[in-house]
Amino acid sequence: MLTHTDLTRGFQALGLTKGDVVLVHSSYKSFGGVEGGPQSVIAALLDVLGDQGTLVVPTFTFAFCEDFNKTGAGHFDVESTPSEMGILTEMVRSMPGARRSVNPIYSIAAVGKLAEPLAGVSDKNVFGQNSIFGKLHELNAKMMIIGLPYNNSWTFSHYIEEMGGCDYRYPKVFSGQITAGGKTYEDSFVMRVRDVDRGILTNVDPMGDVLERRGVVQSRLIGQATVRIMNAKPAFDVATEERAKNPSLLFEREGHDARTMRSMIEDVWFARRDIVSQGFDESLAYIGERIPLTIHEIPTGTKCWTWTVPEQWEVDEAYIEDLDGNRLLDLKDHPLHVVSYSLPIDRIVERQELLDHLHTKPTRPGAIPYVFKYYERDWGFCIQHARLKEFTQDRYRVVIRSRFLQGSLN
Repeated sequence: MLTHTDLTRGFQALGLTKGDVVLVHSSYKSFGGVEGGPQSVIAALLDVLGDQGTLVVPTFTFAFCEDFNKTGAGHFDVESTPSEMGILTEMVRSMPGARRSVNPIYSIAAVGKLAEPLAGVSDKNVFGQNSIFGKLHELNAKMMIIGLPYNNSWTFSHYIEEMGGCDYRYPKVFSGQITAGGKTYEDSFVMRVRDVDRGILTNVDPMGDVLERRGVVQSRLIGQATVRIMNAKPAFDVATEERAKNPSLLFEREGHDARTMRSMIEDVWFARRDIVSQGFDESLAYIGERIPLTIHEIPTGTKCWTWTVPEQWEVDEAYIEDLDGNRLLDLKDHPLHVVSYSLPIDRIVERQELLDHLHTKPTRPGAIPYVFKYYERDWGFCIQHARLKEFTQDRYRVVIRSRFLQGSLN
């Protein structure tokens, strides 16, 4: 269960800081559990941003377009039309002091120093130069994605398409009733839509892969959620450059697999897949839902040539703290941080004993090694070699809550 402190430390480790303007796309449930619920996530973001920062969330309402397509008129009330973008966005929209933009399709809600001017942005071209996305670009705002693939989150990509031009979308006018400031009036907005007659599908994941390879995106595991962050200007520049070389980085044609291999890998990437474990079985079952598999079970203790199938091993929690309670290493941050098949432990240890149980790879100081001890009964953690210098105190508390069970190798 993530705490407020876990969240603030995680966001800060990604580079979020006081005074930032950040647009947050989110899947709250991807965290896997948060003490205090969704409000704790919002509070943590606001604490990191401080009084001079601004939290922006998408409060998009595609029902306006659906109503227009069905009846010829959409309906949008800036005060009461709920966000369709998840519980965090709806909670921010409803906060005292929050401001929402008058855009029936791509509205935003904002809290903080620049909430008023950002909510005041209303370009009739929803992805145009003067749209909220253009303003975020101008400010070099940060964009955070919590637990979502790029394809389901990175709306800024459509602004990139608008600025650079694209022949696979065309402008369409959506009209309807807008209620804002106590008045109701008719208005129209323009949005580029997919050319469905040509089988065009949105597929942003390949561009996300490029941005990650080129170092534009930073990512970190917070709880069970992969959280990514990037700045608008470098993201725009690199994406524009890459589109010039490969125009299909933001779309594909129907008939191709719309769900990329990357996004399927991400579904199981951070699951603990110790050789006999629930995480391994769940990952295997996930693959079995997509391709035919025959799964064989080999019980714990079975002799396999020179090898014996080990016990099932599960770990519920693992971390290192200083004696003031500051958490220096946490399994929540990365599944490789604990040695596979570690013994349970919960005690105070001297610095040298801790260092003897910290595994690193000196030749790759930024990497977390994978270490297992199926048959050696011991405990340990894995950490980037470059982080050893952080352990300067004389004593630390180490906790590993692990269990050994009779199971089966699948």
